[in-house]
Amino acid sequence: YELVSGRTPFTGRTSQEVLAMHVTQPPALLCLHRPACPAELEAVIMKCLAKRPADRWQTADDLLAQLEPLATPSGGTTPTTTRPMRAVTPATGRGSWIRWLGVAGVVAAILVAVALASRRPLEVRLGRRLQLTLSPGLELDPALSPDGRLVAYVAGPLFGTRLYVRQVEGGSTIAITADQAGFARMPRWSPDGQRLVFSSNRGIEVIPGLGGASRLLVPLPPEGWLDAAWSPDGQSIVYALGDSVFTRPVNGTASRPLARLAEAHSCSWSPNGRWIACVSGNRQFIRNGDFGNIAASSVWVIPAAGGQPVRVTDEESLNTSPAWLPRPAALLYVSNREGGRDIYQVTIASSGRPVGSSVRLTTGLNAATVNVSADGRRLVYAAYNRTANVWSAPITASGTTRPSQAQPVTSGSQEIEAFDVSADERWLVFDSDRSGIQQLYRMPVQGGEIEQLTSDPEPSMAPSMSRDGREIVYHTFRNGSRQIFVLPFEGGAPLQVTRDSAQNRIAFWSPDGRSIVFQKDAFAPTQASRIVSRDAEGRWGAPRTLVQGGSIGVPSPDGRRVLTLLRQGDRDALVVVPLTGGAPRPIVSHGAVPTPDMIWRWSPDGRFVYYLAKDPVDKRRGIWRLPVTGGTPLLVVPSGDLLRPWFEVHRNRIYFTRGDQQSDVWMTEILQSR
Repeated sequence: YELVSGRTPFTGRTSQEVLAMHVTQPPALLCLHRPACPAELEAVIMKCLAKRPADRWQTADDLLAQLEPLATPSGGTTPTTTRPMRAVTPATGRGSWIRWLGVAGVVAAILVAVALASRRPLEVRLGRRLQLTLSPGLELDPALSPDGRLVAYVAGPLFGTRLYVRQVEGGSTIAITADQAGFARMPRWSPDGQRLVFSSNRGIEVIPGLGGASRLLVPLPPEGWLDAAWSPDGQSIVYALGDSVFTRPVNGTASRPLARLAEAHSCSWSPNGRWIACVSGNRQFIRNGDFGNIAASSVWVIPAAGGQPVRVTDEESLNTSPAWLPRPAALLYVSNREGGRDIYQVTIASSGRPVGSSVRLTTGLNAATVNVSADGRRLVYAAYNRTANVWSAPITASGTTRPSQAQPVTSGSQEIEAFDVSADERWLVFDSDRSGIQQLYRMPVQGGEIEQLTSDPEPSMAPSMSRDGREIVYHTFRNGSRQIFVLPFEGGAPLQVTRDSAQNRIAFWSPDGRSIVFQKDAFAPTQASRIVSRDAEGRWGAPRTLVQGGSIGVPSPDGRRVLTLLRQGDRDALVVVPLTGGAPRPIVSHGAVPTPDMIWRWSPDGRFVYYLAKDPVDKRRGIWRLPVTGGTPLLVVPSGDLLRPWFEVHRNRIYFTRGDQQSDVWMTEILQSR
């Protein structure tokens, strides 16, 4: 008003008088002070000054839509398609041209201001919180119906979760999938709120939103984990398999490859249909086998029409569960970049690239996944907590250890993911989140003071001690990649061993302490078991590949062989490979029951192989033992849901992690402002 007219809307002798005019009187029409002002521009500005908020423009987009037709190349004249709001006497002469140019400049300035405002990310604030579930155990994967009135979620043990639906504001809970029907995970509502797509032990299924017969859309491959999300029109789904992202018509049979993305999962289609956000890395975080796994991942945005993925988060921390806000193009996601798992927001430009830095919206939430209603007014998340400590139990003559025989080695509200026990069983080294992120610690096995060994800004994980007890090998992050480091047991400066761009993790010493076997690029096509050695002067050489496609490699006690998992056909096999290289020999062949899963170790005498596997009956993990020469597997530690996937075997005792997992579903209102 002041830029066009040369004066403020109200004037008075005192500030109190001006304030009273603001409340009681309308401002004078612009044409009274600047007759050359176009009627359309005057109408727009006067509506901005209306007394009642409901009479003003409600959004910057509404205002922009009115201003854009006025900013024409002819210098601000009214377009021929615009009907004048009142008659205006044409101005003539040189002065009128100057006035018109001034008005055009004002309009341009307003347009720039509004355009800049429309590009600024919304300041998302979260309002009241409401706990929707509170049963003991796991309640996971909440998803809001499009209108925000219903929530779908799963509950139960990870290999037996059922799908449920309930009203957000209360009411009875409806079981959507049957008991003893495998598992259900990751439900997502169709845009019309009539159906749910979810993951199961069969693959990707679709089922009516309030129960009924399900239909299999995508069968589960032997090596895969599948989860899906709907397109905005409800005609297609997007899902990831291996290192590829696919779309598939709900009523069709042919999937279309969309993009390549390493270890992709947790995809989400943007409301405008232009973009698909997916997570790359740490698929174990959402899988039943190691739900809540501590590892890095990143969120990427892919053009829905196909094209190159664009990374929108860092790669050094956990970044997962992307959920789109309906307007503007912005993503919410879960990250532990500043310690615990919280919800962050990143705005996405029209190019798919992030605008500015991500904004942290919560503190101390411990969210596992997040989901937003279609209208953008409500948000649900699973608050997930997991503890894990080291326990030990004797190895009995019969081979089987009873749970009552286990004794704790560590205690407290912490999560220990990986550890090692010195050859003389005097020392325990472990990674723990007791300081916020995973760092390395040591303590006497029999109890005593705990000493922190690392204090990196990035997680330090998976320590392994040399046979002589003088060094620890572990992995941490450098420039976005996991790299192998060696640390003196008594403390000091760590030495970086690997320096390539690969993801190098989980390393073990050879018995002579001269070599390290580690895994490269887990779950990627370039996955391999590798070895790196040092010379007499202690200089580490270049790594070489032991087994292409191999997983974690564990050297044998005699230093002649390496135990690793290798894909053979459509299944995995636990194999032994000579340390000097050669053909792998299967120990546990593909198709064997139970099938090895994630962790395996040698007995100290090299006669047996111990491995983690799911019980073929109840699908819960246990530790099994098998002679290297073959035979029938023996269940050594029946663990149920309390076992975390790490263990170490010594002469008379076995050490393993036991933990507890709890999660509940919460809802919160989303408040937005500029």
